Amino acid sequence: MEYADEWILFSENIDLHLAINESSLSNGELYTSATNTNRDLHTRKESLVAAVAGTKSVDVIQVLKQIDGKACKAMAKVTLDLADSMYRIVTITFPKAKRVIGRFHIQKLACDAV
Repeated sequence: MEYADEWILFSENIDLHLAINESSLSNGELYTSATNTNRDLHTRKESLVAAVAGTKSVDVIQVLKQIDGKACKAMAKVTLDLADSMYRIVTITFPKAKRVIGRFHIQKLACDAV
């Protein structure tokens, strides 16, 4: 898997609820990950749908577009942060999904405002 340094996709793990986040795994390298938010799968290997090096929406969309179109259209809800790039990824890849801002991001906004 030559591409594994740049991205990895487990489209068979797709579910109706997804979370897309930026992650820093080591040495400040940023990745964008898509994981199932199904509580039964939480932290198991089946919860990872995709991991893409970097945070550029174009790169993430290119990987996620490899998922079956029916599964993308059936997506019910995607949890994301407030970044414009995340919004773009979700609206292009999962056009019918409800977009929900993660609770952590709302709490951070509120705390920063105080």
